[in-house]
Amino acid sequence: MSIYLTIILKKVKMMSMNGLSFSIYVPYNKSVRIDGEYCDDYNESMTDEVLSKKVVTQQDIAKRCGVTRTTVSLSLLDDPQIPIATRKRIHIVAEEMGYNSAMQHSARRLIRRRYGTQFVNHAIGVLLPIHYHHSNYFNAILQGIQDVLEEAGYALVISYAPTATILLSLPPIFTSGELDALLVFSGEQYFLPLLTKYRKANILSDCSVISLITSITGCSRVHTDDEQGAYLATRHLLELGHRHFLHSFNPDLSDMIADRNKGIHRAVQEWGLSSNEHVWYSGWTQMPRSPGTHLLIPDFAYPETIDKSDLAAYMQYQQFLEDHPQITAIFGLNDADARRIAYQLQHMGRRIPEDYSLVGFDDVDILSDDRGQNFLTSVYLPLIEVGRKAAQLALYQINSHVQTIEDVLLPTSLSVRGTTGPVPKR
Repeated sequence: MSIYLTIILKKVKMMSMNGLSFSIYVPYNKSVRIDGEYCDDYNESMTDEVLSKKVVTQQDIAKRCGVTRTTVSLSLLDDPQIPIATRKRIHIVAEEMGYNSAMQHSARRLIRRRYGTQFVNHAIGVLLPIHYHHSNYFNAILQGIQDVLEEAGYALVISYAPTATILLSLPPIFTSGELDALLVFSGEQYFLPLLTKYRKANILSDCSVISLITSITGCSRVHTDDEQGAYLATRHLLELGHRHFLHSFNPDLSDMIADRNKGIHRAVQEWGLSSNEHVWYSGWTQMPRSPGTHLLIPDFAYPETIDKSDLAAYMQYQQFLEDHPQITAIFGLNDADARRIAYQLQHMGRRIPEDYSLVGFDDVDILSDDRGQNFLTSVYLPLIEVGRKAAQLALYQINSHVQTIEDVLLPTSLSVRGTTGPVPKR
């Protein structure tokens, strides 16, 4: 069921405590669409009643209670400086008078922004790939972010990151100054032009922007040590006797792949081998050739869901493995990719690890054995901690009013299970 909330706002002139006039927007009409059907949430007469009502201020509450406005403000924040009895009485009076803290919050924000004073809205935005809710990878990062923001009393606003197919402008809430910080998972080639455009227009200029995993020029970054992870996985396979490897890559994440390549090449070279002769790569699109790149094989869907557009790639992948029997170990771009490769090999009649050893990269997805246990060897990425560190960095920059560019690198490790084994005899 899809639910869309549509709110039509009416501009109303207001007067602040110091005599300055400003405009706020209040609901004029509201409807809810549920699976294409509209229903009125309240009628026009109810709206007129709302518009004609005087906005209750903290000064009104102070007058009713016989205290200062400062006392009211501190009481509504439950400041321990104010006696409990006073706080309780002010909360009761505020509720009776229909005090709307959100309305006052918006007014204060408008006034402070007019005078260039930073206003903390207690809201942080996150841009993630459109399929993030289907991915254990992104759910782990989100869990870390939510853990920190919930404890700090911050709201979390999620939208879609720009990609090769999604190059739209950001939603208004992301560009109207409502957010205190922005956490992003996107390729630099997609997000940086968007960020540059906005900052030239003085949008997002006072908003901390922190990149999750990928590198984006001019932004702080929280990421995992993929170079070390790839090195550990490659060394593990070398110790098992493997000498020829096939690695998956995503050209949209070029900096992450470059880090992994460094780890792969370092391990291979420590064993006195040449990357040019022992390492192959497979990916979705062509990318500039580099040492160790012999053939680029397009990725494709699970064998049981192959359509006409995938069939040629599937046959090419199978033919490539048959033409290169020296390849005995395969790396997935991540665990989800490793699972897909496992199904491909099974469809080809190949066994894991008897015919091919297989390694994932993130350790968040399960590849079950006959007993229902996860037997996928994978590089462990501390993704929950990535989310936590990114949120903590955002809060620090918000509270300190400092937007220095930080680079936070988290260690990785190798979780050895049953999909890697001794090199097979061909």
